[in-house]
Amino acid sequence: MSTATRVERMQEVLRTIQKTSVDIVGSAVLTSDGFVVASKLPSEVDEEMVTGMASTLLGVGEQIAKELMGSELEQAFVKATSGYVIVNSVTADEVLIIVTTKDVKLGLVFNEVRKRVAELAKLL
Repeated sequence: MSTATRVERMQEVLRTIQKTSVDIVGSAVLTSDGFVVASKLPSEVDEEMVTGMASTLLGVGEQIAKELMGSELEQAFVKATSGYVIVNSVTADEVLIIVTTKDVKLGLVFNEVRKRVAELAKLL
């Protein structure tokens, strides 16, 4: 019996997130500087582009949270006509990114994120 690697366990958590709703089309764990730790993004998605944009979103979000709110960034999301991209901190150095369709129930996603972030943090 083989022991699953840390990345395999993280990918299982990502699969669990995606099983929550058919409207969750992809997810990944990234370092805050944009490197992929684990990914379940669709094959047609350019991971390098997503990680770069997520890193930029995090940087801007962190600056806004610090300067305007006087606190740490916990979550940021972008709403587009076709769906959402949600970025949530996992640790000080890693984040969870989730890509959804426009029809997703955000409350369901946010609830799932709260549960799974704790699992991912234990693996990092």
